[in-house]
Amino acid sequence: MLITVQFPICDIRRFSEEDKSKLPYPVWPMAEFGTYIRSTGKIIARPLGGLKSWVGENKVCDAKNALKFPSGFTGYKSLPQYKVKPIFRRFYFDGKISGKYEIGFEIKAASGKLNISGHELSSLILEVLQTKIKLPFSSQTDKPRAINELPASLRKFYTFSTSYYSPIASPKNKLIKASPPLIFIETSSNETVRSNFNVRNFTEFNNLGVNLNHSYLKHSNSIYRIWHLHTQTGSYKIARELRLTLLRLNAFREGLLFLVNSILTKAINPAPFSDFSSELQLYFNKVAPLCFKLPKNFENSDLLDVIYQTENQVMSSEIQELKEIMKDVIQFRQQILSKTEKLLDMLKDKQGDIVMGDKIKTDISGSNHNVVGVGKDVVVENVNISQAWNDNKDKIDLDKLSQELELLVKKLKEEGSEPEQFQELSQVATAHKESIDNNGEGVFSALSKTGEWSLGIAKQIGLGLVTSAISASLST
Repeated sequence: MLITVQFPICDIRRFSEEDKSKLPYPVWPMAEFGTYIRSTGKIIARPLGGLKSWVGENKVCDAKNALKFPSGFTGYKSLPQYKVKPIFRRFYFDGKISGKYEIGFEIKAASGKLNISGHELSSLILEVLQTKIKLPFSSQTDKPRAINELPASLRKFYTFSTSYYSPIASPKNKLIKASPPLIFIETSSNETVRSNFNVRNFTEFNNLGVNLNHSYLKHSNSIYRIWHLHTQTGSYKIARELRLTLLRLNAFREGLLFLVNSILTKAINPAPFSDFSSELQLYFNKVAPLCFKLPKNFENSDLLDVIYQTENQVMSSEIQELKEIMKDVIQFRQQILSKTEKLLDMLKDKQGDIVMGDKIKTDISGSNHNVVGVGKDVVVENVNISQAWNDNKDKIDLDKLSQELELLVKKLKEEGSEPEQFQELSQVATAHKESIDNNGEGVFSALSKTGEWSLGIAKQIGLGLVTSAISASLST
């Protein structure tokens, strides 16, 4: 059994003056073997190579020097029946805006065949999320952090390792983002792994000799995407293609959404006909379409619909605003503009809210492994949220609340810089969508996952109705 933890990295410095701060080497995706990334490691060959459908992933950076286990790694004492060991720590960048740090854990039975119960799988995932990682800063303030708490420090480290300057504490940079981790589980035909999770099954892949399912897990007020791929005998090649595709598209999605939001908030604002404008147009013309590309074996599946389920959606009004910026402000060339507009429409169509449809969230905090939200075929009522909405619904005009939520989303996008703030932003965006759908309970459910940052901004800009709604939701 293999568990891969992926942290997507988004770096859009190439579209601004900040590009001057970035080191020119290695030259991704065609990096030279042996090239060293500061405090990270050397470029090496990926043992089994890349895929024909993707350029460059036959070369990765061995990141053992960057992602360190502070006291070595000896497995998990709470699960002595399993032998767990890290088998890779690596980094890859596509040469444009999307990168990824990945940690791989191999799990074997201490004796006999691997046979994991649903409860044990939940415990194992929790242990992985709480595994401590030390990044190679000399500052005493950068202490080891659990995997689920790593994104902020990882963004800081990535900036340090790829920039000309080498400060101990890299400055905040709104052009770089490290996203929350994705967890990818892969099992083979002789391994039995049961799950307590309610999942979305992709039965269309069964005839290829693989079983794939998808779910969301909630832990410490964060939501993590989980893929589980089970390989039948003789199907390893197709399974590996599927795994590499899903991991790469996860990083691509994060990069595309970060870039789109950065254009909307003017974090990048290239002048017309400038080199930076040309770089941006080149990205949307040649690279962005790859964010929606599936290998031939998987083209007729619903994978993209699930991959683009996100808490940080770009609203329809923002898509239109983005088109206008590209046409009138940055002044895209007409041919590229037409192509980009079609791509943005595809993004709008593919986006799905994880609070809707086939979304499953499972709470694995502490020793409890309870389903706290389900998909479109089953409804579990959160009594506290329902009661809070019933107590306040006569005081709240959902149409006016929707207008205020849209204003709050825009303001949070301007102010946000930390992963925790982006998570709150995504919940406010979800609340806005639910208000449009006239779903008061959905609004309160999303707002209950925000915090003092969103509440403070709402008060600061005078959004009285939103302030009252967030306050009522947080009291549940």
